[in-house]
Amino acid sequence: MIKLLPKAAVAAIVLNTKGEVLSVTRRNTDIWCLPEGKVDPGETSIQALVRELAEETDLHFEESDFIPIYSEVVLGKDGNDFYCVTYAYLSTFILDTTPYGWSVEKGIKVNFIPVDELLTGAFSEYNKQALQNFYK
Repeated sequence: MIKLLPKAAVAAIVLNTKGEVLSVTRRNTDIWCLPEGKVDPGETSIQALVRELAEETDLHFEESDFIPIYSEVVLGKDGNDFYCVTYAYLSTFILDTTPYGWSVEKGIKVNFIPVDELLTGAFSEYNKQALQNFYK
């Protein structure tokens, strides 16, 4: 059996002025995660990151605003391996937490969440490791 190379995925760590992390829920859940997604064919990982952020949060960033900080091969929900690279936003985002956050797509919530809440909640193991690596 031939083992295929892992697909590529990206995630973003964007902090606001309070040090809270830009987070999204997966469709129709209350489980927060980093904005993330797959890299499409013909797209660089940084192009995918900017696209995914716009799709999931309706926030628009420049490719030069990010640096890679963490990567790992993770098992996706579909059973495939993904090589995921997490990028950190180089500045502080001015938008602060809102009581209810906002929605871009039906069933997906967006908000800035305190780091300790993310690390003790249902945040995925990869997301926790990326955040812990960011704060080293």
